[in-house]
Amino acid sequence: MNRLSGKGAAYGLGSGICWGLDAVLLGWLLTQSTLPALGLWAPLCLVAWHDICSAVWLACWRGRRGLLEMRRALGTRSGCLMLLAAWCGGPLGMSCYLLAIGYAGAGTAAVVSSLYPIIGVWLALLCRLDSFRRHMGAGLVVAVVSMMALGGMPTAADALVPGVLFGLGCALGWGAECVICAYGVTHDVSAETALQIRQTVSGLTYVAVVLPLLGLWPTWGRLAGEPMLLTGVALTALVGTVSYRWYYLAIAAIGPIRAMGLNITYSVWAVAFGAVGAGMWPPTAAIGAACGVMVGAWWTAAPYAVWKREWSRWR
Repeated sequence: MNRLSGKGAAYGLGSGICWGLDAVLLGWLLTQSTLPALGLWAPLCLVAWHDICSAVWLACWRGRRGLLEMRRALGTRSGCLMLLAAWCGGPLGMSCYLLAIGYAGAGTAAVVSSLYPIIGVWLALLCRLDSFRRHMGAGLVVAVVSMMALGGMPTAADALVPGVLFGLGCALGWGAECVICAYGVTHDVSAETALQIRQTVSGLTYVAVVLPLLGLWPTWGRLAGEPMLLTGVALTALVGTVSYRWYYLAIAAIGPIRAMGLNITYSVWAVAFGAVGAGMWPPTAAIGAACGVMVGAWWTAAPYAVWKREWSRWR
């Protein structure tokens, strides 16, 4: 619990808060653009700009030292595995998430993609990157079920097979990213270098592979002529960069299972930030589901007896 009571838990919770804000800001930016009206694939242009801006923020923050460390890391086995993590979390995970929304609606996408911690736990245990405790399983079940209720259960009308399959692809991508990252940051690669590889490779993959294959180059370039929109994307990417940095630091400090358990609270913070932006109080059911996510997340990190002991010590 010593590791948990320190910066690791704070990083994990902070990553959830920032990712919830990032999601709300991205959704708002989509409504301010013409991308949704340009076709199912067009919103991927916004995600591409998001990851590119994030990579630029990291390059400016870490400077020449960060670029040298990234180059050195790519010469190691762990660094090469981070390439795979970048592809899993970026082009695979985010693209499948947007496609799931397009085919089956936001409710179904939220429900299916929220399974990523369970997939991540299974992969972490399979690769022996973390140890399993009964309270972790119970906490993850509570958090995922609550998150499903928060996102809205699918109906027969919008539970389309392609949407469900894309949602599962998103969950697999995000779960695999966490596990692969956990291997890298516990061996030869620091959390900051792992993140820089992740964002740089993801952004370049979108620009060099995904967008050209989908014929989205003209649409992507058109966004460059909207400075206000790109400024919003750059600021949103800064929030996302902080979220990812804290997420990767949490993985390195407390392991992938606990880090995912704390990061999944992003759904709670997204509801809270969305309610503030809309100027309205969220429904009682949403508040209850949000509390369930929080309880499940903290239970994943440690059982009640441990938190009670730590609270007594802090007092």
